[in-house]
Amino acid sequence: MKLLKHFFNVGLGTLINILLSFFTTPILTRIIDPASSGKLTIFNTRVGILTSLFYFGLNEALLRFFFSYEKEEDKRGLLKLCFLFPVFVLLAVFSVSLFLFLNGWIRIDYSLVFFVLMFLCIFFTVWERMSNEMLQNVLDSSTYSLASIIKKAVYCIGTIVLISGFKENQFFLLALLTTVSVMISALIGTAATRKYWKFSDIGYPENKMEIFRYSLPMYIYFAIYSLFDSADKLFIEQYCTDYEIGIYGTAFSLVGVYSVFQMAFKAIWRPIQTRHYTENPDDMTFIQKGNRYITILMFFVGINTIMFKDVICLILGPSYRSGAQLIPFLVFNPILNTMIWTVTSGIEISRKSYLNVIIIVASLAVLSAGSLLLIPLMGIKGSGIAVAAAMIVQYYLTLYFSNRNRYVD
Repeated sequence: MKLLKHFFNVGLGTLINILLSFFTTPILTRIIDPASSGKLTIFNTRVGILTSLFYFGLNEALLRFFFSYEKEEDKRGLLKLCFLFPVFVLLAVFSVSLFLFLNGWIRIDYSLVFFVLMFLCIFFTVWERMSNEMLQNVLDSSTYSLASIIKKAVYCIGTIVLISGFKENQFFLLALLTTVSVMISALIGTAATRKYWKFSDIGYPENKMEIFRYSLPMYIYFAIYSLFDSADKLFIEQYCTDYEIGIYGTAFSLVGVYSVFQMAFKAIWRPIQTRHYTENPDDMTFIQKGNRYITILMFFVGINTIMFKDVICLILGPSYRSGAQLIPFLVFNPILNTMIWTVTSGIEISRKSYLNVIIIVASLAVLSAGSLLLIPLMGIKGSGIAVAAAMIVQYYLTLYFSNRNRYVD
């Protein structure tokens, strides 16, 4: 019953997020010009890449080691290490970068205001990730869903209000609202798990070197994964215009409705799966059932998305409707990303996190080769095909390596 309660809470939050997207997307696509949308896509892409470098894989360690401790003070020490280490490094890098930028020794595409805003967005994203991990660990699905709903609502409603009132500087307003929405989500998650965020009277874990050894391959993995997740946009930036990037980004946001479900499923499934195989290492049926159910569900999601892609795109403004041709390819991303979490238990149990690096490098190679070959020939549609091919490779490599370490039928 407890498991069903968590899935219901996350499912309800996911449904509300989907409804928010459904009702606000037609409005947003009519008040935001594709060029500003394209610039925001690149801004978010850069923030995503840089943020992954500051996790140091410790977000994964926070989940993997949390259930290894019985005492609350040990769990607090784990969170202290996983949160403060990235923050201190981020502040040091920001201080040095700001000094070099102000003295003209480095040049970037953004002004000083955007430079500071980008680092603020990175800081709050790191904070939000750690607070979300804690909500997952304590199975506080209600707050997890509430935080995601408020984050979405702040961005969507804020965009409608501000962009409608201020036609100029759309890009800056969108970037600012993105940062504010992430900050609010981080604050909500921290408030709900506040007893773990008291660091003043606690030290770091005694096994911190073991934690770093586990985190290092995950750090490499997520650094490469961020490139994998962003490579299509970066290649499009080289070969296409801001307008086309805006079309591509909007098509991605449409299939991104299912990414909300993907993140919700991951939030509940991973800690429950980790606890299950820690307490019942020989029981395979739980993972088998999870894989079967999610595979069937995502199959029907994919089929219906492809069948109704033209209907979906009718809700968009005329400037964005050409994105319909991309949906059959881009939908592979959220569907296979969701299914992957049910076939990765062998890698996690064996703690051979370096296998994730091999998987993502191979996937990135497929995506890069496909993008370089197809985008010059087919434009943004070629990028969609490359994404689909790379996701298929990533899924089957994960399944292969996982079953080599712990076979699940």
